[in-house]
Amino acid sequence: MSRAFSLSIGEQKPRGKSTEDEAEQSAPELVAYMVAVPVPDGLYKPQQALKLWIEGFTMEEIVAIKNPPKQPTAEERMAALTAQLKKQEEQAAAVSGDLQAFMEYIAKRLDQSARV
Repeated sequence: MSRAFSLSIGEQKPRGKSTEDEAEQSAPELVAYMVAVPVPDGLYKPQQALKLWIEGFTMEEIVAIKNPPKQPTAEERMAALTAQLKKQEEQAAAVSGDLQAFMEYIAKRLDQSARV
């Protein structure tokens, strides 16, 4: 499937003298020429260099497009989330144990200070 892009090549030509305002008379007129050049298949980001179409992406960008990262399956994602949840539960249990030990220590210190 061939695509066609248009390339505009323009030049400015001064306008001739007429009855228009002086500001409009001094403004140049843009004259453009449209050139339709077919784009060859296989270009991801076509760019025109003179009369040739070239690839606008680097080889690394093309490789990334051709080989997108593999998306994990539902089972892989579920296993990863389960492992993450288990790790969080272990961390919460460790923090809870530390907090319990600290509270016991404070209670013991308060009890000792109340006796004195």
